Amino acid sequence: MGTTSEESDIIAGRKTFFILPDITVFPQSFLEDYLAEGYECYFIERDGFITLQQKLDIIISYFHDVILFFNIDAQLQGINWKLFIQEIQRKYDNHVLIGVLYLKRYDAVEKASLERTYLLDMGLQCGCIEMQHEQKLNYVLISKILYANQAAGRRRNVRAICNSNCRFSIKMNNNFLSGEMRDISLSHFTCAFPTGSLELKLYDKIKDAEFNIKGFHFKSDIVLFLQRSVNNYDLFVFMFLSENGKNGLDPLTKQYLIPKMHELMEVNCRKLVQKLFDDLQEERQRNAGR
Repeated sequence: MGTTSEESDIIAGRKTFFILPDITVFPQSFLEDYLAEGYECYFIERDGFITLQQKLDIIISYFHDVILFFNIDAQLQGINWKLFIQEIQRKYDNHVLIGVLYLKRYDAVEKASLERTYLLDMGLQCGCIEMQHEQKLNYVLISKILYANQAAGRRRNVRAICNSNCRFSIKMNNNFLSGEMRDISLSHFTCAFPTGSLELKLYDKIKDAEFNIKGFHFKSDIVLFLQRSVNNYDLFVFMFLSENGKNGLDPLTKQYLIPKMHELMEVNCRKLVQKLFDDLQEERQRNAGR
């Protein structure tokens, strides 16, 4: 099964998946905050259409650079977490990094047993992490774990692939021009114009570019960082400039943009996993019919 250019962009970069997390101590809002730190994180929850094993097979096979954290307190019919994780280890060898999460134990013997099983016996590289009952403590704890396991990969900023809900325009020579937004991060964005329709030199600045990202409207100065031609389009990478002229967005704009970026990323990831699963099912049906 081949992938399109857009799908390749979604697949690129290191991703961290939390499997069946306890949202009472680890809410989804944390994922938006981790995005600001450069970590691309997702929850994998119960699904009535795809089994957990099938979903993880797709994720590990197609996303290439993956960290998995399993909530071993989660109850899932037919799942023994120790055996399940051992099977993932056996099947994918060193192609995936694994850790486990569990809620604080007050029995020292039980805690020691968990650590012996998952750290010593199974040798999980990303640890056996005891979650606290206070959410704010867990935010800091998981942030440190992500940092220790280099969850940001090689990227300085996470990019969200844009769709039709992302628009922008600039004013050039008293005319408003709109390009196609390809992706956006907290520092840059990429857009496309038909070849020759926008004439700029590297490091040219544009005042008050206007953006609409999934209903969030904002303005920002921008500066041309990179340009190249692809087919019949010119691709431009612009850097955001804050009001004081520094690189990046103003803090308040960044605060409101982060949830919108995470929405884009989550929708893209979910749609791709579903598409890959559908493709796999069709391929199996074709093979069964031969």
